[in-house]
Amino acid sequence: MQVPQYRRVLLEELHRPIDSRIATNVQAPFTGTGKKPGDLDLLIAHPTLPHEAIAIECKRVKITVESAGNDHLNKIEEVATGVKQANALREFGFYQTYLCVIAVVDAATQQHMNVLNRGIDSEATCNYSEERTFSRLISSSAIEPWSHKVPLSFVLADTRDGWV
Repeated sequence: MQVPQYRRVLLEELHRPIDSRIATNVQAPFTGTGKKPGDLDLLIAHPTLPHEAIAIECKRVKITVESAGNDHLNKIEEVATGVKQANALREFGFYQTYLCVIAVVDAATQQHMNVLNRGIDSEATCNYSEERTFSRLISSSAIEPWSHKVPLSFVLADTRDGWV
């Protein structure tokens, strides 16, 4: 991770030593190109604590606010793939395995709202259905049976900050 502040927060939240190593897109020795479960999005380990290595599978979902009360979810099916991958990573015997769903929100069309208040409306529905956006996002992880020993976390990222 190239941003020191994010790196520090991540390590502190996972109770890892601050000088732990973080690697991204790791394949060998766990997997190879085109093989399941795919690469490890984040591998966190301390040189003196290899038995406490952490694997994190990340999936990105894009939420576009199209109009008042209606959102469009893109790549929501990737969450089910993430559940499969996280379950497979857990079988490798990592100390901890996580699935992190990153919901990138584009709310630029909410011109009627103050910029700081833009985002997902808790009452909004998705993809022109009756299902609420938050409900669909949360229930997407239930498409695939998952080991409840793999914690699931959701991160909402707003594109107005320009870092996503």
